[in-house]
Amino acid sequence: MVEMIGPYRVHDRLGVGGMGEVYKAYDERLDRWVAIKRIRPDRLDSEDNRERFKREARATAKLNHPSIVHLYGIFQEDESDCIVMEYVEGETLDRILANGPLDAYRVASLGYEIASGLAEAHSNGILHRDLKAENIIITGKGRAKILDFGLAKPLLDQELDPMLTGKGQLVGTSRAMSPEYVGGDAIDHRSDLFSLGVLLYECSTGKSPFKAHNTLATLKQVMLHRQTPVHEINTDVPPTMSELIDRLLAKEPAKRPQSAEDVAVEFGQILSQMSSSTIDLPGGGFVRSSTSSGTAEGTTSLRAFSASDTVLDLRAPRRWVPIVSILAVLVVGAFMLGYFLQQPKRNSLADGEVIQIVLGEFENNTSDPQFENTLAQAFRVGLEQSRAIQALPPSQIREALQRMERPADTELDRDVAVEIARRENAEGVVLGSIAQVGPQYVLTAEVVNPHEDTSRHLAKQVVEGDTRVLAALDELTRDVRAYLGESREAIQRDSRPLERVTTARLAALEAYTAGVAQVENGDPDAAVGFFRRAIEIDPGFAMAHAKLVVLHSNEGNRSLAERHVGLALAESDRLTDLEKLYVEGWAARWNGSSEDVVEVWRLMSELHPVYEAHLNLGLSYWFYYAQYAEAEKAFAAALTLATSELERQNCRWFLGYSALAQDNVEAARMHFEHLDGTDYQLALADLARATGDSSSAESFLNSIVEESVESDYRKGLVLLDQKLNRQAEKLFLDSLRLLSTESSLSQEELNLALGAAVVQMADYSVSRPLGRSVEILVENATVNPLSVDGRPSSSKVSFLASIGKAEARAGLVQQASGRLETLRSSPESLPISTAFVAILEGEIMVARGDNEDAVELFEGSLKQFDLWQLRESYAFALRAGGYKTKAESQREILLSRRPLAVVECINMCFSQAAAAMQYQDLLSDSWPELSSSTSEEL
Repeated sequence: MVEMIGPYRVHDRLGVGGMGEVYKAYDERLDRWVAIKRIRPDRLDSEDNRERFKREARATAKLNHPSIVHLYGIFQEDESDCIVMEYVEGETLDRILANGPLDAYRVASLGYEIASGLAEAHSNGILHRDLKAENIIITGKGRAKILDFGLAKPLLDQELDPMLTGKGQLVGTSRAMSPEYVGGDAIDHRSDLFSLGVLLYECSTGKSPFKAHNTLATLKQVMLHRQTPVHEINTDVPPTMSELIDRLLAKEPAKRPQSAEDVAVEFGQILSQMSSSTIDLPGGGFVRSSTSSGTAEGTTSLRAFSASDTVLDLRAPRRWVPIVSILAVLVVGAFMLGYFLQQPKRNSLADGEVIQIVLGEFENNTSDPQFENTLAQAFRVGLEQSRAIQALPPSQIREALQRMERPADTELDRDVAVEIARRENAEGVVLGSIAQVGPQYVLTAEVVNPHEDTSRHLAKQVVEGDTRVLAALDELTRDVRAYLGESREAIQRDSRPLERVTTARLAALEAYTAGVAQVENGDPDAAVGFFRRAIEIDPGFAMAHAKLVVLHSNEGNRSLAERHVGLALAESDRLTDLEKLYVEGWAARWNGSSEDVVEVWRLMSELHPVYEAHLNLGLSYWFYYAQYAEAEKAFAAALTLATSELERQNCRWFLGYSALAQDNVEAARMHFEHLDGTDYQLALADLARATGDSSSAESFLNSIVEESVESDYRKGLVLLDQKLNRQAEKLFLDSLRLLSTESSLSQEELNLALGAAVVQMADYSVSRPLGRSVEILVENATVNPLSVDGRPSSSKVSFLASIGKAEARAGLVQQASGRLETLRSSPESLPISTAFVAILEGEIMVARGDNEDAVELFEGSLKQFDLWQLRESYAFALRAGGYKTKAESQREILLSRRPLAVVECINMCFSQAAAAMQYQDLLSDSWPELSSSTSEEL
């Protein structure tokens, strides 16, 4: 037997036919079984035929319907064309029919399922042309799937091809051909409907309506013979279904139903009528019918046909599925209780265990647009109340789709969601739907095992009126959470009604959902408008207020953000636990309570371990307390939960600098290697500076294609490292002049201002006071103490303290004292700020000759914060006071902590230029001779 066909490992030959052979094969790349149809070269014997075949196969591959076997792709091996298809475990319908006709209910179900698949194909311009029982496979769950879509059409020359081959054999199956097909007339989708009528006639009666002793006789029957009505052969078949099959078999296309959609609707109605007539289906099974054609008395069950098969499978294109979906649900309503009692529950989740799911499409099978995306968002909110179940975030879904070479807006239907779940190693796929019949709404939720692509659980809720839809959705989310293994106690503890945590006003929820979509699409301005609209409809919509907190903070509008914090917390019982912690984190941050901020993020990371919680915890440790080891742990945890490349890059950036701050150069290098673009070059430049390699730092910076303020600033620092102070000053000032002077300056602009100021005062004398341009920038700088993510990256405290420190050393004590008074009156009370205030206060003491007081102040501050800048001021005070032994000891410590001198001011303070100048002093041989005092330590 063939071992390989292309990249696929052959396991077994499934069959041989007129076109070629079909094999079961394994795709090792995607870890799945496939079916490969290898077509004989003579069946596509011209390049035109091959090209038509390829075009048709590409079109067919776009079909996505549970009643159609999916075509994955085509390729050519040697002289044969190969089709790669979904492998389906099951039995073809012709083999099942070999044992006799089927029960009328099952025939109606097959009619609905096959008509649904045909409707999907016809809506995409695809005809089957060879629909017959041999091309229908019945899966282990009882689902009908259509095989060989589009394979007949390419074998024909346009629409009027001759029907006979050179040997007088028909292309296709004579008993299933439509009269217009046999007559050589143009055909359309109604030809497939005629073939469907033949198939259903065979299913109902066990015989073909037209088949005769030879092909030509059969064709004559197709053209001229009027079939015996199904009801006359099998009296169990309802007259309405018999009449529908007769219409499908009408000789003239105009007298048949005009679309597959219409056929599916009619079969849905028939199913409803059969259900309301309380038809006895032994065991709810896939059964044989007892008919007058001589089958055995009674019924024989082939397999259990559960409610899940019917509810899940009776789906159709959205233009008409609302009616049919509800009818299908009503058909099986009597069987639902028994079905759920037999559902195998997933193993219970252990305490602290977290599983991931892919939340797929929530189909709106109603005509009401307010349900289009709204219920999907509410369903996600309901599931995310769980601490144990996490839905993959949109960013991770988009990245998965990108790797699958699919558009970012691809709908997450079952097939796509299952593939994503496999790729991302998710535990399950959860799908949902809503449909309507009269005043009733039916909501369903399905849990799919992605590794087996099998439905494992189905939940259903039926409610009167749209006002009860969210309550029904609540029950569905609880049902799904219970099935996935969450304990009853946990569900009760972590569940709040969706109407409370979202809104009871569907219009408000619709606006909120649109806002969330705009955030994900990167349009925050549009998102603000939608969230405001949601609040106009429901002023107490706490989650909408919470979203505005973040958006207004990101745009720097603190007053509006604080207003929405208050409004959100006023309705805190309408926030999920996760949202409530997030809002409380913002409130604590602005109130200046760093202890509360850390506690909120710590609690959030423990109860709801998400990326944002761990990242914010790490940022708080870093920027509030300079606790780099604790920050590193939090960033590492955030990395494991990051779901997008941007998030992973962010974690790597902070992990690298955290490691560098602790003098772990190799760990920093390892993290920086994962960065891209300019971030990579800037980080490597900082790493080179930290290890004293100025030439490499310069090389990394020069390799940056698009220069920026950040790169210019770092180039100035490299010049300071090389003791090229005046060149550095010129670079700082030239770069600064290119920037517009505004009332609020960016961190990078302030860095440039400080860099120029430090160099101008490098000789520590009043002979070079601050340049007027720099002084204007310093005095007019209005800087928000906290940036959008909670870190004091633009802290005016550290900025003014650094300027004041330089002024004090230049002898400008009055100016430095003025800055100290400004800082003391500032509402800024972050722990790190107290360290910078102490630096400035101590430097002023040294400038006034109060060295002993300065030393005492610095020693007390170092017990709380071991900052490089604080220790450098301590060494300076020791040196000025003549404490040579202690001063030399501190000098050695400072020199050994070169990486910390570089890292400490990354986004935290503005004294990198000062640190570069001070490091030069520490290396100088004249450093111990600053003071003429001979006194020693007391």
